[in-house]
Amino acid sequence: MPLLQSLDGQSVISQRAPVGETFRVAVSDLLAMTDRIIYTALAFNMFFGLVGLVLTRAFAGAFLAGKKQVVL
Repeated sequence: MPLLQSLDGQSVISQRAPVGETFRVAVSDLLAMTDRIIYTALAFNMFFGLVGLVLTRAFAGAFLAGKKQVVL
């Protein structure tokens, strides 16, 4: 992210090869795409974390219910 923030003065990043220009992207589009990826990854990780929590609690509850517990 800091590398992209340092490119704010430029409007377009282009990659050139001996045969011509191979790639061109606007810096603002690249920053917007990075933000969208980060927010989407955060949402998916929160969802799967919740699913993992629910499954872990269910399996732990089923395991402990089947075992006799000794409380000291």
